[in-house]
Amino acid sequence: MTRPRSAVRRALLLHLVTSLVVLVVAGLGAVVCVQRVVAGEVERNAVAESRLVAHEVFAPLVTDGVRAGDPRALAVLDRAVRSRTHGSLLLRVKIWDQQGRVLYSDASALIGKRFPLEDDDLAVLRTQGSESNVSDVSRPENVFERGLAPVIEVYVGVRDAADRPAVVEIYFSAANMHRQEVELSTRLTLVSLLALAFLALLLVPLSLRLARRVERYERERLAMLRLAVDASADERRRLARELHDGVVQDLSGTRYVLASVEKQLADSDLPELRGTVRIALDVILVQIEALRSLTSTLFSPNPAGTDVTEVLAGLGRDAEARGLKVRLDIGPLPPLPATVAESLTQVAREALRNVVSHAGASGATVSLTASGDEVTLVIADDGCGFHPERAHTVPLGHLGLQLLQASAQRARGSLTIDSQIGRGTQVRLVIPVRRGEPDLADLWPGAEPSPAEELTAAAAGSRSG
Repeated sequence: MTRPRSAVRRALLLHLVTSLVVLVVAGLGAVVCVQRVVAGEVERNAVAESRLVAHEVFAPLVTDGVRAGDPRALAVLDRAVRSRTHGSLLLRVKIWDQQGRVLYSDASALIGKRFPLEDDDLAVLRTQGSESNVSDVSRPENVFERGLAPVIEVYVGVRDAADRPAVVEIYFSAANMHRQEVELSTRLTLVSLLALAFLALLLVPLSLRLARRVERYERERLAMLRLAVDASADERRRLARELHDGVVQDLSGTRYVLASVEKQLADSDLPELRGTVRIALDVILVQIEALRSLTSTLFSPNPAGTDVTEVLAGLGRDAEARGLKVRLDIGPLPPLPATVAESLTQVAREALRNVVSHAGASGATVSLTASGDEVTLVIADDGCGFHPERAHTVPLGHLGLQLLQASAQRARGSLTIDSQIGRGTQVRLVIPVRRGEPDLADLWPGAEPSPAEELTAAAAGSRSG
């Protein structure tokens, strides 16, 4: 038995495309978020490192000797500074007192010089806090940092060895910090994308399972539909046999009796009675022909696998034989599933029958076209028409409308009826055609299984999955 794989393929393809789009969008979002988080984290780390070395290493070495410019005290502090800056992101260190005098700088030429402290630096000094900013090293005290621009300056308020306030200024290379940001961002982004890809791979078995479940449900639906189609065909054939062997034979017998009565009245003086019998004979003949046409229609085989164009042409010829001029307008059609073909032919047959019997029309147009993923059938006549809101009063009636609606719904189509008094009636049927959807005939190639066997096979497939 051939299994319809189109649903599974469509589901997997949709999953892959959706996953790719999600990965791209989520990846771009992850890159932006990671960059922002890493940039803030690198800056916070620089401030934290500055606070640590300022309080724990540099401040305890700022003694009275350093404030007095003692070379030995300055040498001790200088060794501590260079040991911390060697091989790290720290570029330059300065220590200020509250009057703006440089107590220490690794550029020794600045030691002892005075520069005005800005308001932010004074606030750090008073609060013993910290503050950072990006500097273009354009201030007078940055004369030895001109070639390092741009830099990030971190100011930390401390207490020296004698518990006097001071400000430790530490310089970081903005370029080095940016490289660190890029490295961390790349690693975190790669981890995020790998996690997203792993999640997408975990969803593949779930998508495959759901697609196979949909496939099984579709097979069961098609099996039920096949059972309904076969039951409908059996019922039509049963009704055709009963009409042919019952009502048609009885009417034929009645016609023969009335024909004998008409012959007996040929020599009588009752011409009016003979005329009435002749009218009855004509009516019975018309009804016999109508019933024979109906039984032929009911006994016709299921249109699955039949060329819809040929069926419509045959319906047009039958209508023309009963006095209706029919124009066919049929465009190129894709392969149609059995349910679609059956609905199209049933609606066309019922609509043309009503045009011939009740519309009083001289002509009708049958149009069948395909556009995109749907086919459209239109039957329009030039008859007397009716008010759609009074459909229950016309011969089409509730039953006729229900038959047409049922035929449309069987193929998941939509049916509209547009009619006006004196302007004819238009019946429009639009049915979606799913590309690649398994057809009834495709599910059971070769020997046709019975509907019960089909349902059993579908149920067994559902249990095994």
